[in-house]
Amino acid sequence: MGSGVTEDRKGVGRSILAFSSASVIANFCDLVQMLVVAKLMDPELLGLWLGLQLIQKYGIQSHLGLLNAVNRQVPFHVGRGEEERAAHIEQVARLNLHLLTGVGLVALMLVCALGGFGRETTIGVFSIGLATLVNLHMEFHVGLFRARHQFGKASVVRIVKAVCMVAGLPLIYYLQFYGLCGRGILVAVVVLATCVRINTRGQGLRFDWRETVSLVKIGAPIMILGYAIVLLYTMDRVVILRFLGRESMGHYALCIAAGGVVSLLPSVIGQVFYPRMVESYSRDGISRPLIGICARASAVGGVLAGVVCVTLFFALPWLIPTFFEKYVPGLPATQVALVAYFVLAFGAGPSYFLIATEHKRRQLGVLILAAGFMFLAGWYLSRFGLVGVAWSVVIAFTCYVAGLWALVLTAKTDSGGPSSGADGAEPAVSREG
Repeated sequence: MGSGVTEDRKGVGRSILAFSSASVIANFCDLVQMLVVAKLMDPELLGLWLGLQLIQKYGIQSHLGLLNAVNRQVPFHVGRGEEERAAHIEQVARLNLHLLTGVGLVALMLVCALGGFGRETTIGVFSIGLATLVNLHMEFHVGLFRARHQFGKASVVRIVKAVCMVAGLPLIYYLQFYGLCGRGILVAVVVLATCVRINTRGQGLRFDWRETVSLVKIGAPIMILGYAIVLLYTMDRVVILRFLGRESMGHYALCIAAGGVVSLLPSVIGQVFYPRMVESYSRDGISRPLIGICARASAVGGVLAGVVCVTLFFALPWLIPTFFEKYVPGLPATQVALVAYFVLAFGAGPSYFLIATEHKRRQLGVLILAAGFMFLAGWYLSRFGLVGVAWSVVIAFTCYVAGLWALVLTAKTDSGGPSSGADGAEPAVSREG
């Protein structure tokens, strides 16, 4: 009996490790291609693209909580041996997702037709909106793979997307902004086709109003948390677009890239410590050993992030003028932002702690408060340009991490219980997550 449990844990551990490794490789490829894009494009056009990406950041959450509910309910019923019930939920959610896509497509065409945008902006809005609608279905498939512990398939999707992003760089070289638009749609279609191809469970559809209402009730609160996470991690872009303009947004691309580099290791460290948190919570509830694991995760992540930040701080003054001379105006802000990313690394432990203990929704208030601080500080400090916005990020992330630790240290000890962590919301420790 014990041997079987041990083998099962080893198998799950290997699957999670494989998925995490694929995620790290994919994130690294995304960073590399983003740097290439910055090299190929002028700051103003890149700024327009980064601003339009807010459509995707928020649009990918616009599923009424259906994806979150599927991620939670499917493994629940599979674990109880209720395969027919799990398949029914998949089919109901898929039909509703198709309906939402249709509504979204109509809304997108109306916005493009009546928005009064210029040619570039209209094409950008349509391409990003269309790619987002396609990516919603991709996220649905990835959620199903993870819910059924098919981490190998989920890893394939991550890698295929990263490879397609890199392979599409020639489009940007020849077509610049329009190449970015075309690549976004092509990558989304190819990745979704891959998902459909490797999903061996069929693509059935089923209408069930009661089931739909039930899924929305379960997933909507988690979706709201997802919006709050996106709000915090994109508020700096909102401030820049509102008060500084496109060109400044383009120069800020270096900050975004640096944030992706710094967040890679803390994210991996958090995923490594997460299973230990779940085991400790299931055994002893919220206890000192559990908080100790959380502290170690943050300490290790913070140290590694600190090494990366110090290295970048001294290397960027040489790297940027040498390879990204058009983005030199963004260098001072990037160096300031490194402080924010270093502080954020100490939130890796609490983020996974709140998932393991099924208290992640308590994070909502902290997220909204930190986002509010960033907007107000950004509004006031934007008079100092990008450096002022970068300092607003430092203030907001410091408040956010402090708030997370306050939640951890004030969490009440309870009797514990198994936690699947399948609440559909991943910990937000990445600037692009």
